[in-house]
Amino acid sequence: MKKLHTPFKIRTEQLLRSLLAGSLLLAAAAPLSAQQIFALSNGNLVSFSAAVPLLTSAALPITGITPGQVISGMDFRPATGQLYILGYNSINGQARLYTVNTGTAVATPIGAAAVTLATGMSKLSFDFNPTVDRIRVTSANGNNYRLHPVTGAIAATDGNLAYLAGDIHAGTTPSVSAGAYTNSYIAATSTTLYNFDDNLNILTRQDPPNAGSLNTVGPSGLQITTGSRTDLDIYFDPVTSTNTAFFTANPTLSLTDNLYTINLATGAASLVGAIGLPGITPIDDIAIAIDRTVPPAIAGRIVYGLTSNAYLISFDSDAPGTIRSHAAITGITAGQALAGLDVRPLTGQLYAMGYNATTGESQLYTINPATAAATVINTTPVSLATGLTQISFDFNPTVDRIRVTAANGNNYRLHPLTGAIAATDLALAYAAGDIHAGATPAIAAGAYTNSYIGTTATQLYNYDITQNSITLQDPPNNGTLNTKGASGISVNPADPSVDMDIYFNSSTGTNQALLAANTGSSAFDFLYNVNLSTGAATAIGRIGFGTALTDIAVQIDNSLPAIIGQLTYAVTATQNIITFDNSNPGVIRSQAAITGIATGQVIAGMDMRPATGELYLMGYDNVTGNSQLYTLNAVTGIATAVAPAITLAAGMGNIGFDFNPTVDRIRVIGSNNASYRLIPTTGLLAATDVNLAYAAGDPNAGTTPNVSTCAYTNSFNGATTTTLYDYDHSLNIFAIQNPPNNGTLNTLGASGIIQNLADPTTDLDIYYSPTLLSNTAYFVANTATNDRLYSVNLASGAATDLGLIGNGIAIRDIAVHIEGAPLPLTLTSFRVNSAPCSAQLSWTTTDEKNVAHFQVERKGEQGGFEAIGTVAASNTTGQQAYTYTDKDLQEGKFLYRLKIQDADGGYHYSNTEARQISCGNSKINLYPNPARDYIRISLAGVSGTACSIRIVDVTGRTAYLKSATGAQTLTIPISQLVSGLYTVMVSDGNHMEILRFEKID
Repeated sequence: MKKLHTPFKIRTEQLLRSLLAGSLLLAAAAPLSAQQIFALSNGNLVSFSAAVPLLTSAALPITGITPGQVISGMDFRPATGQLYILGYNSINGQARLYTVNTGTAVATPIGAAAVTLATGMSKLSFDFNPTVDRIRVTSANGNNYRLHPVTGAIAATDGNLAYLAGDIHAGTTPSVSAGAYTNSYIAATSTTLYNFDDNLNILTRQDPPNAGSLNTVGPSGLQITTGSRTDLDIYFDPVTSTNTAFFTANPTLSLTDNLYTINLATGAASLVGAIGLPGITPIDDIAIAIDRTVPPAIAGRIVYGLTSNAYLISFDSDAPGTIRSHAAITGITAGQALAGLDVRPLTGQLYAMGYNATTGESQLYTINPATAAATVINTTPVSLATGLTQISFDFNPTVDRIRVTAANGNNYRLHPLTGAIAATDLALAYAAGDIHAGATPAIAAGAYTNSYIGTTATQLYNYDITQNSITLQDPPNNGTLNTKGASGISVNPADPSVDMDIYFNSSTGTNQALLAANTGSSAFDFLYNVNLSTGAATAIGRIGFGTALTDIAVQIDNSLPAIIGQLTYAVTATQNIITFDNSNPGVIRSQAAITGIATGQVIAGMDMRPATGELYLMGYDNVTGNSQLYTLNAVTGIATAVAPAITLAAGMGNIGFDFNPTVDRIRVIGSNNASYRLIPTTGLLAATDVNLAYAAGDPNAGTTPNVSTCAYTNSFNGATTTTLYDYDHSLNIFAIQNPPNNGTLNTLGASGIIQNLADPTTDLDIYYSPTLLSNTAYFVANTATNDRLYSVNLASGAATDLGLIGNGIAIRDIAVHIEGAPLPLTLTSFRVNSAPCSAQLSWTTTDEKNVAHFQVERKGEQGGFEAIGTVAASNTTGQQAYTYTDKDLQEGKFLYRLKIQDADGGYHYSNTEARQISCGNSKINLYPNPARDYIRISLAGVSGTACSIRIVDVTGRTAYLKSATGAQTLTIPISQLVSGLYTVMVSDGNHMEILRFEKID
């Protein structure tokens, strides 16, 4: 049958072919990025390619908007890539933000309720400011607002729009119908707001935006249909680092809305093509899609960055172009600017320094990397010099102090716990004989090597922005600079804010120096690798799509695995107390500087007292023999003298120190063969015993012993038998000292190790397992360049390597924690309750004794437990109640536990509690969560309409379905469900609330 073509159909097909051909010709003549543009069309969501706007997607009706509101603005949020819209009721001014699922067009409200804007506003403009993550809302009436994208609240009501005095349109009432910011990408640090005045058909620049000041750019060259809608959005191309402005309008006599590009320098519009079919796809708003896909795998290490506008960002060290997070830093004292950023190796906490250049006042802060909330360390500021510029801020990992320098030459050390000035050191200056000797240094960045807990060696490197070279500050306290070499880059003198941090790779045992700097005339920073031997900098890549940074800090992962062996205490060569798991000695769990030892004494011995579980030290002066006993708080490092000093023999050298558990006395031996017993309660001498000597008939009889350490077996309270073992570091053998008081040594056997004679310090301790009823000997010695931990066969003397201690730490003494030492308290309860975006922890105790504090630890759905807070202990015998609130959580499942830290360094864990956290603002509540036998769903906020309640498991299968009408509380049995996560969907046909719970057995 022959088809008949009506004149109307012929004209429509001809028009469609003409429009399509025209769009394709325009695309061929002026290629555009195939960027996806979403558009609002009569309450529907459509999308099209910027290259071929004629071909639009199927229209999806946008649902979930409050009745009475009209969708009046749309934009993608650069920080997250989410599509936002604004619902507005022009009669009562009620407005609300929503996010929209671009696949379903379902809108989800933001905030607890609508906000009130001016009534009667027309032609609203809606666009994200990417630098501060706020939404600019303007109207043709001249209104000018900022909205908060997380809370939906009005962040500010700004000055009405008006042409700036002196502008060619000064005095003319503006009719701004569209507006958009440049640089729409996460962590942008600069942007410009452009508008379109549809009465004058011109492009304007709103500068300053908050003042509403309009500056004419130029005419568009368009004639726009009166009363029609226009919109503007600006696409940032990360490849070319350029902005392209897209504009939609209905020109006079046109059957379609058209897509244009606008020259931001002149205002001139250029046609791209018609959008959709004539009369079918009228366009109200457009928003260019922003891709915020972040690779789940981290390339290298996480690096924190402080932007020039005081935001905290994070990115990968090997792929700095992808910004992982971006948040405004809050909690900084007014008048201060953040002037330094670093991670504390001891704890893994992110530290920052606030500084007021006018007054010199300075405060330290810790910053929560997830929320960017700052917590002040010292509530009372300290006074540094005024006018400091280009401040450098980095932790010295060996002494846990912060080095602060400035381009002015100042040189300080700060205390991380008090914020106090630990020392004002000598001003920076190049060393005599250095190639830059006599030149005034301009040090803008500095960083220490070996940034890991427990290190005993480090070096401080700097960057001089005048010489563009790397220097070594040695000695650091003298401020002496030694040039290592030229970086090969030239820092932008207009923005010389550079920073450097050095990451220690524990897998390779090497340091990697990273430098953030903007070079030439650039306003954006690149990340560089720096060769610390030559100073040469090698570019890794641009940070983000263009971000100006002032500071960087490489994340240090101090998350601790569970202890599978025994907690072991160790005194380092730098007189710090550290702890580690003797089954995993490479991970240092804590560190504190030991204080309270008398002048002239050094720590010569350490052991745990079996009778009380207290940690004991002996201070000793090798020249005078002055000796003293101390108890040690392993958490704080504070040593408390037991009694006045006594005098032992001088020149004992390496000393062995261990408790005899059967008589509660301390055995002290020296490499000069002296042998003593001390009373732990008085610090007095119990006996001076016979000097050490090998037994007659022993294989080493007649050889002068050189014993450097000793330890008793059966180290538990109430032991009735014990054996004393020694190590002779000259012969590299173990011996049994029997009888102990006679000093008689009986060779056990060779250790099988060869000790480094440059570091002959060793120590031995023997752990008694009350479960296995057996003894295990642990021995520390330096056989190469660093100390290692060994187990020792007490039958043969053979030593077995257990691994390097930390990443390479010089150890002087060890003491294995005694299992079964008195508990510091009774934990009578520990509970965790969930609340919107938070968790409330509560616990009760009795019989507290010698408890240092409670450390609250949290574990998310990925990673291990991390410390999130500390609560001081009361140390009373009666019942005590404690609480802690974990705020600003994201939705998900979290595990919580308490680490009960006693003052002697020991600790115990509470039971672990799990909670599912929800952040919804729903009027529908679900509890308990987790649940075992039932859940209750409160419909108190539901009107009289009928609702359906559906429970769905992780596979999407419906496990429960029920209908309900009106406000009530439903009890739903769930004992028949298998354990796991479930989703509850409550729907009234127009709106759906989604809740989640965990079924436990």
